[in-house]
Amino acid sequence: MAVSDDIWSLIEGPWPDRSIERRANRLRADLEFFVQGQKLAMSLIPYHHGTAYMGRLDRPEDEVWDIRSRDPNPGLRVFGRFAEPNVFVGLTWRPRSVKWLSQNPMRAGNSLEYHLEILKCQQRWSELFPDTSAIHGNTIYDYITENAFPVGDSGP
Repeated sequence: MAVSDDIWSLIEGPWPDRSIERRANRLRADLEFFVQGQKLAMSLIPYHHGTAYMGRLDRPEDEVWDIRSRDPNPGLRVFGRFAEPNVFVGLTWRPRSVKWLSQNPMRAGNSLEYHLEILKCQQRWSELFPDTSAIHGNTIYDYITENAFPVGDSGP
């Protein structure tokens, strides 16, 4: 996994207070879950992610995914794309439903804010990797070759 400077600053600090530090540390732990090769619940089908750790967002052909850090509040989302199998690049982050650290919430998956964050993620990708497309797959195993299982869809 690779992360943008924005995400790195959030998980590394310094933080203005202990509550922000605790939340940032939990996000870091959630991201390290991926790095450590833990079993990941993944969903290919937008709006059917349920309790998935990671889900592909709408429009699937855009190949933007989010990692969900749900606990403690506020819930946070890290948006990114896969550079190759097993290599996720986290590019942007946003709080899910409340304003946090001057970041407005994304709200529901079909909201304007959510879709703007997807566009921002794609833009960051294009800036960092101008000649490289994100990988495209038909099963979760095209993205994570081991340590993954499908949820919220009929994946293999």
